[in-house]
Amino acid sequence: MIELKSVSKTFGDGEQAVYALKNINLCVPKGRIYGVIGASGAGKSTLIRCVNMLEAPTSGSVVVAGQTLTELNRSALNKARQHIGMIFQHFNLLSNRNVFDNIALPLELAGHPPKYIKQRVNELIALVGLVGREQAYPAQLSGGQKQRVAIARALAPKPQVLLCDEATSALDPATTKQILDLLADINQQLGITILLITHEMQVVKQICTDVAIIDAGELVEAGTVGSIFAKPKTAQAKRFIAATQHDELPKALASELSDNGEALAVRITFSGSAHDTEQLYQLAAEHQVAVRLYQSDLDYVDGACFGHVIAALKGEQPEVICAAINGAKVEVLGRV
Repeated sequence: MIELKSVSKTFGDGEQAVYALKNINLCVPKGRIYGVIGASGAGKSTLIRCVNMLEAPTSGSVVVAGQTLTELNRSALNKARQHIGMIFQHFNLLSNRNVFDNIALPLELAGHPPKYIKQRVNELIALVGLVGREQAYPAQLSGGQKQRVAIARALAPKPQVLLCDEATSALDPATTKQILDLLADINQQLGITILLITHEMQVVKQICTDVAIIDAGELVEAGTVGSIFAKPKTAQAKRFIAATQHDELPKALASELSDNGEALAVRITFSGSAHDTEQLYQLAAEHQVAVRLYQSDLDYVDGACFGHVIAALKGEQPEVICAAINGAKVEVLGRV
């Protein structure tokens, strides 16, 4: 559905040229939710702007829905863009237009008749959960409501692809979750392909099927979300994954740690099968070791379990349990 072939983008000329993208090869299959993650300045926004040709690549080609956009003239490109919706971090709504009229704008510009526009806009208002707010202006809306309007406006021309440029960065965590849930529902209901740019791995973990990691303009790692979480190959991937986990010791445990104590305190980190977590309790029962749980930070991605537990193991042979656990990293923290 989306394919970037050897795409590079430079700003400036000669020795002053700065590479924003370097030989990017990326394929986003139809119907997927594909995340591109990187730190600020990594080239994420330039990449997504190249997809709809708001930025023309210096070299390489961009193919969307079977059309090579880099080969189209201005008129043909404008027509092709009707199949590409885009939402932004700061919503980009027109302040002098209400909810209904903001959503209707691309349909008006395309010359659709009023009857169709009314029907289509009302469908979209229901889809994004804004029934009853049709006449409200942007200044009267919350950040989440503004982004819902922006999503509805992007969907108005019935695009095949939806581009999201840091679409939740300006929102609080609860609203972010709601917007991501809405995008997932839209993907399921409409079968629309979503390319999502973010600097937060938590966003990728919640919504994406696939992820690519970009650093200094280069694509350094890509794969399904489950495979990247299970076996990250690069330091960049490991850093982003670590940011989704809370590794600090619970205060209740930290205050009790010493070199002596009846129980062995451990951190067990899982990155694989959902059945891996069952081993701890099975082994504890077999060896008559009591488990006192201090912290559990576990999540599931593509059916695999990721995260860690911090626990105290009390019994005659807690070290045996640590050695017997497969598919997990066991770190001894001390005794309590």
